[in-house]
Amino acid sequence: MNLKLWSTLIFLIFFYSINNAQTDSKELQDTIATISFSSKNKYQHKSKIDYEKNVVKFPPFGFSRGRYIIYYEREMCNFFSIQVGLGLTGKNFTREDEDFATNRINNKSSIIWDNGSTQNIIDENINYDYEYRKARLGYNCSLEPRFYLSSDGMEGFYCAGNIEFYKYFFESYKIFPQSNIFESRSANTIGEHEHVSEFAFLVGYQSHYNFLSLDLNIGGGYRNFSGLSYALGLENGSNIYLEGISKYAYSKYFLGLKFRIGYLF
Repeated sequence: MNLKLWSTLIFLIFFYSINNAQTDSKELQDTIATISFSSKNKYQHKSKIDYEKNVVKFPPFGFSRGRYIIYYEREMCNFFSIQVGLGLTGKNFTREDEDFATNRINNKSSIIWDNGSTQNIIDENINYDYEYRKARLGYNCSLEPRFYLSSDGMEGFYCAGNIEFYKYFFESYKIFPQSNIFESRSANTIGEHEHVSEFAFLVGYQSHYNFLSLDLNIGGGYRNFSGLSYALGLENGSNIYLEGISKYAYSKYFLGLKFRIGYLF
């Protein structure tokens, strides 16, 4: 009788121990799974924050204005970033002939002719084209502080101030001495340059798609132009072209649209 009682008691203790061990094991597995899941989520979130702190981008249509520039944007806090740009300039395909010609004519008094005259000789070499001119490499740079309205890093709507500087260099083919034919040009060239400074206020939107950034903005501001260019003119009573150097400077308001594609890291 005692043996049967002791056998029953030992069996109950053994059964309770196994069941309790299985329960503890399941709870431990659940705990480990929970910790692993939480750690994975934390790592993924941290990775997202890291790669969105930097963007390198470029304007795909910048070549039309002779601008080959790379921009770098860095997040300073969740609502503020700074973007800087550095690049080269070349042939500007969109420069307005009429705009350049009008301002050159209005500044004829700044033309210094080879004979020392400063009088209003008719300047015929006023077209800003490349038939008798070739572009050389110049440089450009920019600074753009940005404020993001959604406070979600470098994504969403933003407003920004923009400062850009461009320096273009050219060479014009000189006319043959004592020539009365405008198209008669020699292989000799003379250096020219144009400096453009731009101050603007922008509003825009930047979207992120995995590691891709799409940046679109619109804005307006003020541009200053100044430079030196080759001048040709006919002095009163003469049919022989006179050479000179034109120094010009003027300013204008502008409104523009910009688009950039970037890589997030």
